[in-house]
Amino acid sequence: MNEMEKIESILMTMKEISKCTNDFLFIGDIVGDRNVFLGDYDKDYALNDEQKPFICAEELMKIVHPQDREILQKEITDIAEGKKDFHNLNYRWIKRNGQIAWISCRGTVLKDSNGKPQFLIGRVSEEALARLYNPLSGLWNKEKLMEDLENEIPMNRTKYLMLFDINNLTAINLTFGRTYGDILLKQVAEKIEQTKKVSSVYHVDHKNFIAVIDSYNEDEVRNVFNEITNQMMGKCTFAASALPLDIDVFNDSTQVMDALSITLARAKNQLENSLEMFSKEEIEQRVREHTLILELKKSVKNNFAGFYLMYQPQVKSETYEIHGTEALLRYTSLNMGNIYPDEFIPLLEKTHLIDKVGMWVIEKAILQYREWKKENPDFHMSVNISVIQLEDPHIAKKIIALFEKYNVSGRGFCIELTETHKIHEVDKIADILRSLKEYGLQISIDDYGTGYANIAYLKQLEIDEVKIDRFFVKDLKKDTYNYNLIHNILQFAKQNNIRVCCEGVETVEELSVLESVSPNILQGYLFDRPLKSTVMGEKYLYETEEYKTHIRQRERICQEVQKQSFLKLNIQDVLINNGVGIWLIRKDKATDACEMYIGNAMKKILGIELDYTVETCYEYWNERIHPDYQDKVKLILEKMLQNPRKRYQIEYPWKHPQLGYIMLHGSGMCVSDSNNKYVFEGYHVILEDVEDV
Repeated sequence: MNEMEKIESILMTMKEISKCTNDFLFIGDIVGDRNVFLGDYDKDYALNDEQKPFICAEELMKIVHPQDREILQKEITDIAEGKKDFHNLNYRWIKRNGQIAWISCRGTVLKDSNGKPQFLIGRVSEEALARLYNPLSGLWNKEKLMEDLENEIPMNRTKYLMLFDINNLTAINLTFGRTYGDILLKQVAEKIEQTKKVSSVYHVDHKNFIAVIDSYNEDEVRNVFNEITNQMMGKCTFAASALPLDIDVFNDSTQVMDALSITLARAKNQLENSLEMFSKEEIEQRVREHTLILELKKSVKNNFAGFYLMYQPQVKSETYEIHGTEALLRYTSLNMGNIYPDEFIPLLEKTHLIDKVGMWVIEKAILQYREWKKENPDFHMSVNISVIQLEDPHIAKKIIALFEKYNVSGRGFCIELTETHKIHEVDKIADILRSLKEYGLQISIDDYGTGYANIAYLKQLEIDEVKIDRFFVKDLKKDTYNYNLIHNILQFAKQNNIRVCCEGVETVEELSVLESVSPNILQGYLFDRPLKSTVMGEKYLYETEEYKTHIRQRERICQEVQKQSFLKLNIQDVLINNGVGIWLIRKDKATDACEMYIGNAMKKILGIELDYTVETCYEYWNERIHPDYQDKVKLILEKMLQNPRKRYQIEYPWKHPQLGYIMLHGSGMCVSDSNNKYVFEGYHVILEDVEDV
């Protein structure tokens, strides 16, 4: 049997086989460029509409995706030159309706009597790859990406992955229709694939694409993103994340995808067309967080192993005698050592472990409080409670039950609430706090001034105490805004019988300034750091050598404060006597809403006899500026904003409630930009009744 007879025999066999499979069989004459395809291929593909007996490579290329033609042509050339004895290639064919299908093409080379390539025989399969690509875009899907990450994409510091997320695709579909949205997805797929340095693209989710970038240069990676966003400008925008395929960072494909998703979340919080680069530190933090959560859960189950309480003294103003203590939760991890509260407490809240841990803290604090009350009946104990715990409607009953269990009076025991947005849910927590107060417990707002609580909430919740955060205490002598804020809080507190505790007092200078506004309670490293219960008792409650040492330390602080001249100066009296009013304005960056803080001297200048909130105080002042000077005052504030720390003179007519229009003189400046607010401060004075010497 000669060669042609062999081929005819093979062809007959293939025709019979093709009847039993959905694959397309083929035999190709390598030398003569003649190819025969068998099967129902012409139903979907315009491969041989002219019904020729043979198909040449040029006709085959017409249905091959443009992006794949080069790699297929190289494969054909390598086979013809004898460089390959087998054909194994995945590439795309374009159907009659324009849809794209990935095909798996496999074949074996048959050689002539001289050992040269003569025929290629094999099969083309759609079904082999149908589960691995997105039928809309024709790109590989997430399943194929995961396979490639494990098997084909080398993690060798030569490639980057970039995850694209189309912003607001749902809104685009609702506005222009789903057909428009599908066309947009195809355009995005095409633009990414055609971009230089992009070696492959995956359509991993409806609006998410991942590109493999042949570069380890971060600038080149950013250029790829910029080129794609420019190409799609006016059609859509993206949030994107990118990371290097680095085997030193990632152990498997799952870690790679998690890292991309975490980094993308940061990009979605930015402006449109934002690219965020992967941060190894951020991923390590996520791993640490997960590990710590598992350990916290284990600790709670194991009778709260690793948790313990420390106690920081609180002292009375002026005398610095002991008032009480704040119980502070601490945690030591078996694997990580001591963990700071600002790390583990949010995790307790996130997992709701805080419900059990919080009750454990209260119980331990009650037992310690009972012991110390025996030595000092006026001793106070403060314990923080998370607002997450207040979601339990029975929390008050549980706390009261603990006091009754150990036969302890609630008087002198203070529950501290951290100032958060949940405090705004007054109706939900008012009944809980009322029940606690009826039993004799006191309620305090911790970190006051750093969160959302305002004077109205203090009144509604009948708060007994506010604690001013260290943020406002530090550098108090240099910071007029902080001084005015503390002063105004104290003025309001005194009028409403609310106790004020200033936290974070670390220096005698800070203490001397604070004493000028007379808070009730002080707390901070100047007096003592958080102590173990045994040390706390020995230093502050029992007749020990440590107690005597503490008394001598207290006397030294008193002496040093007396040396500070600031204590001898009553600032408010000086200002009132000289008709000088200090003011502070905070302007919200997002809403332009304004607040105005003023002292007693400024109240006298403006003729204010009522207690205004900071919002209504601003409105009162602003509305009474002479209409002809409204724009001028606004312009001055804008100039202050443009030139922080530069003083500007202020002079304008203002309608006094008793005196009519008067001229207000003074100066002001923009002093800081904090907590999403601009802060202005200055002074005003009325000069009409001042005698000129």
